[in-house]
Amino acid sequence: MRPEQTEFSIGGEIRPHPLSPAGLRDLLIRPKRYFSTISEFSPGVMFICAALMGIAGSISRVEKRLAQAELGRTSASWETTASWLLSSWINYWIIVVAAGLVGAWLLWYVGGWWYKLRLEWSGATKPSASLARRVYTMQDLVVSGPIVLITLLQTALFPNFGSAWEAEEIWSSSPVIFMFWSCWTSYAAVTTAFQVSITRARVWFLILPMVTYIFSLGLVGIIFFMLAGDGS
Repeated sequence: MRPEQTEFSIGGEIRPHPLSPAGLRDLLIRPKRYFSTISEFSPGVMFICAALMGIAGSISRVEKRLAQAELGRTSASWETTASWLLSSWINYWIIVVAAGLVGAWLLWYVGGWWYKLRLEWSGATKPSASLARRVYTMQDLVVSGPIVLITLLQTALFPNFGSAWEAEEIWSSSPVIFMFWSCWTSYAAVTTAFQVSITRARVWFLILPMVTYIFSLGLVGIIFFMLAGDGS
């Protein structure tokens, strides 16, 4: 399958390209159908999705550092970097893309290793490391796609990243919804692409990730509230 194809045939059944609107709809709504053909996804598709995963992670790290800076928890060197980032979209995208491509390589191997380990704990016998990395990367598209898309929309709507950061759009918090949605996608993916224990997979890929997200969001909220209170 070439990256430019809009559809392909699996066992005589026509399937949409994984990055086409119809393919992305399957990813969100019918993940079992989507991941049933993941072994057929081209290297080009995997590269694009790994890059998006890395860039989205870089975007999130920048926002985390800026939030820390607002609470006075930062260094002088970061303040200089932040000023440069906030002043221009070109500066911002240079940083997040460059750091994201490096991060994508690390996530592909380290994140893929952790994903494979959870598969083994879920009952999979010698799961393919390559397939585990493919599934890990594609399920993350549920989160990384919206994060990058929202940032692109901000680029079109605001003169620089500083203006976008100061604005309070409701839709900028939507990645949180997709973060939880990705837990279901991941669970559906592993139970489709691998022979696993349904009960154990439900624990490692659905319940524990959701609990971790809830705990992390709650902890961040508490810390932010306490630090903001100290600074008032």
